[in-house]
Amino acid sequence: MFSLMWKYGQLSFSRYTQILMAFGMLLGVSLSGALPEVYYRSIYSLQILMFLSSRITQILENYRNKSTGTLSPITLALGWIGNLVRLTTLIIDLGFSDMQIICFNITYFTFNFTPFLKYFMYYGNEIPKKDSGKAKEKMEKKEEVVSVKKSKKKEEPETEGNSSEEVVMKRKKAKRRET
Repeated sequence: MFSLMWKYGQLSFSRYTQILMAFGMLLGVSLSGALPEVYYRSIYSLQILMFLSSRITQILENYRNKSTGTLSPITLALGWIGNLVRLTTLIIDLGFSDMQIICFNITYFTFNFTPFLKYFMYYGNEIPKKDSGKAKEKMEKKEEVVSVKKSKKKEEPETEGNSSEEVVMKRKKAKRRET
């Protein structure tokens, strides 16, 4: 986010470097293990809140549209399988000693499986287009023009010498004469 602000001129270079330095120091202190365990648990909890906020909005949007849109089933399957493997390795490594991590990964697993399941539930449904009334009017006008042209074709009898094949042949002959 800060890099985008700097790129578009909303953040000065000096402010950008200050933010990067502060982030680097926070990262260094965090990785050193000098902070209490509560700090790490709270950071981990923020991670799941951000994940849930993005995934729940996606699931609700898919439900409203009755379609998963352009989501790739392979990407959804790989995310779900990755969470399944991660959950399995955590249970094998930790057992059930750290229930916060196990519960969070069960949540990840569930919320990554839901879009994968929805893809197959809504398979074949097109994304409903949210267009304005003008686009709808244009479509109705086109349909009207097509229906008028079809009715005129039915009314007018075909005259000899005006078929499309004969017109094409006459144009080809005319081009040959010009060259």
